[in-house]
Amino acid sequence: MPRPLGPAVSIVGGLVLGDAAITAGLASPATVLVVAYLVSLQSFGVPYMSPLAPMASGDLKDILIRAPLRALRIKPQSIRDGKPVR
Repeated sequence: MPRPLGPAVSIVGGLVLGDAAITAGLASPATVLVVAYLVSLQSFGVPYMSPLAPMASGDLKDILIRAPLRALRIKPQSIRDGKPVR
């Protein structure tokens, strides 16, 4: 997709998905607005909603339940600084 067109398509796609969620009764307008705000935030260059948005399947082991330290040898994809091992 051409560079100027890509962001416009993603914004329109987000609006369509948000409208569909509201129309279907899956979410309220306030929820869609708050989620859109949180997804756009970054802290120290790392997306605030990482690893959920953008999706990083290898980093999901620490979302709901803390994994044992021996399972956390590899750094999350969003903060790798050239060294994948902690």
